[in-house]
Amino acid sequence: MSTPNRPAAAIADTPTVEKAATRAFGRYALRQLIAKSERTMVWLADDPRVDQEVTLTLPRVQPLDATALDVWQREVGIAARLNHP
Repeated sequence: MSTPNRPAAAIADTPTVEKAATRAFGRYALRQLIAKSERTMVWLADDPRVDQEVTLTLPRVQPLDATALDVWQREVGIAARLNHP
C-alpha cells in the first residue's frame, strides 16, 4: 500500500522518529510516528474505511481555547486542499 502522495518505498526510507505499538485515533490505526515539529506530529496510519495507508498530521497539544482551535481547523482545511506531486 502507499499514501496518495508518497509511495510506500519513500515512506520506508524516511528516518523513523519513533516506532509505536498500533494505537487507535478515531477510525485510524496509528502505526508509526514519522515526523515531529514544535506544534505537530505526522503518523503513518491505516484507514480501514478505504483499506489504505494514510499520513495524519495531529497537534502535539490540545488547543487551549476557541481561537486556537479555529486556527488549527483553518490550517487543516488549507492543508487538505493542497494538490502537489
